[in-house]
Amino acid sequence: MATWSCFRSQSNQHQSYVGLQEVVELANRAAGKKHHFQYIQIPYNFMMSEAFTEEWQIYKDNNNYLNNTLLEVAEKLKINVMSSVPLSQGLMIQYPISTKFLEDLSPGAGHLQYIRSTPNSALISENFFFFIKFLKQLSLDRNQDIM
Repeated sequence: MATWSCFRSQSNQHQSYVGLQEVVELANRAAGKKHHFQYIQIPYNFMMSEAFTEEWQIYKDNNNYLNNTLLEVAEKLKINVMSSVPLSQGLMIQYPISTKFLEDLSPGAGHLQYIRSTPNSALISENFFFFIKFLKQLSLDRNQDIM
């Protein structure tokens, strides 16, 4: 299931909010416990970090309703999260991440590393290896132009 905003909206935004646990429950009702609903895709990058930073997803644990981040709920439900627009259609390359850990990386590689460094086993970055290969080639091409 790919979405731009429903998993990134606050629960009180009834027009756009969708609870991941509710979607998994629908999959269970439709196809049983062996359903094939295993992935969601959301925008996730330095500017759209709600999946990791905002506790907007409601998760029911026994009779307790808890606010969690989307990544926490996805991990509990064993749903994989794929990142779309990790570089925000190239806009993120214009904004370097200024941290000592990332200072040796190009802006694009730094932003991809930010996503990869998110401490959650549910997150998968879409086309990550393609982007790394592209950025390495871009770096090689720039070095050849200089020499």
